[in-house]
Amino acid sequence: MLDYESHLNTAIVEEVLAEYEWPVPWEVEDDLPDGILVHFPASGFALSDDYVGDVHLSFLEQHTGAGGVGIPEAMLVLVPEPERPPGPLTPGLISDPSTSPSASKTRNELRDLFTILLTHFRPTLLGDFSWAETYRDRG
Repeated sequence: MLDYESHLNTAIVEEVLAEYEWPVPWEVEDDLPDGILVHFPASGFALSDDYVGDVHLSFLEQHTGAGGVGIPEAMLVLVPEPERPPGPLTPGLISDPSTSPSASKTRNELRDLFTILLTHFRPTLLGDFSWAETYRDRG
């Protein structure tokens, strides 16, 4: 395991979550050193970071029926590559280019992830994981 300084913690996650209007209430759970869990009444996800400060989001297995389903994998089901329009799928992302961890980069990574969630996964936040069946079928 690489030794690095993580800036992902419940305080930062709660701070950035509070910047957005969510369709349902949320609750944050410290699951460190593995990550941070964010629970909604009918859904949830795990957040973790890596040695360059990138933050990763995985939907919880209890909801998807498959472990480790992140946003990139889920987006391939929601908007398959052949059906993607030109340009960004989610306009307005920060896409922090920094290659080292920092509190600022962690906040920006969370903002990008939450923007993607609220743009493409609003039904999922409310408990609609119908896309997960397609994901599992592709196995």
